[in-house]
Formats: sequence, structure tokens, C-alpha cells
Amino acid sequence: MGVVFPAEYGGAGLGYVEFALILEELARVDASVALPGTKSKSANSLHRWREAKSSAAGA
Repeated sequence: MGVVFPAEYGGAGLGYVEFALILEELARVDASVALPGTKSKSANSLHRWREAKSSAAGA
């Protein structure tokens, strides 16, 4: 999802409260999607953010 990552690194630039609200809304529709889907998407976003950050530092 990348909700809490800065926009310049491909995230939404929101805070953890907004992230929790998004999870809550997902869980209202289908709880089986809320946590597992978000967990994997957050891990992917963290990986992409670290790559972007290291690329920017090397440039």
C-alpha cells in the first residue's frame, strides 16, 4: 500500500492513523483481505522505498 511512505518514494505520504483507518475499512468489507493483503503490500512498499532511498543517496 505504501500509505506511510513519502510521495517522492512512491507512497501516499499519510500517517499511521490514516493507515489504520484504511485497514479498518478493508476489514469491514472482507477481514480475510485486510491484514494479509496489507502486510504483503507494506513489505513490498518498504522494499521499494529502501531501493529508492539508496538509489537517491548514490546519485
